[in-house]
Amino acid sequence: MLTSVSLLVLLLPRDYANRPVFYYGSTFFKTVGIENAFLVSMITTAVNVGSTPISFWTIEKFGRRALLIYGAIGMLICEFIIAIVGTVDEGSDAAGICLIAFTCVYIFFFASTWGPGAWVVIGEIYPLPIRAKGVALSTASNVSTSLPVTLGSRPRLMWIVVLELCNRLHHTLHGRPGVR
Repeated sequence: MLTSVSLLVLLLPRDYANRPVFYYGSTFFKTVGIENAFLVSMITTAVNVGSTPISFWTIEKFGRRALLIYGAIGMLICEFIIAIVGTVDEGSDAAGICLIAFTCVYIFFFASTWGPGAWVVIGEIYPLPIRAKGVALSTASNVSTSLPVTLGSRPRLMWIVVLELCNRLHHTLHGRPGVR
């Protein structure tokens, strides 16, 4: 069960949060009418790099759970605003600026909460005797899902395979069938 939770903590935010923005950001920004889409992608990258150190303080100050909850709420609000503005005022300069701004706010929320927070949770969720194996499996699943996202598909099949592997690892480590 822990392994399944740890995999989902890493997979869901990575595959639905920052990877699509960084992989397809230039294409998205060109589609909404922004002329210099590469520059905007560089701005989102700078926001990502600049926002990550904030999490070092906030994780200890507010705790893991609160940080992940507030980060998810902030990302959700940004997604709604981006969707509403992109639908209602499609193609205008104001909509383009709004999309860039809220994409940067979205990246800020991810980079200061879920980005590093998920790794902290993964490092602490396992009992000491199986921590190395659990973190290794979580890391491998995180890295292995980069290819399907890069190719443009959601790695749901990969999740099923990885969760089954986790179930088998749980069975091996504890000598009893894993939780499905």
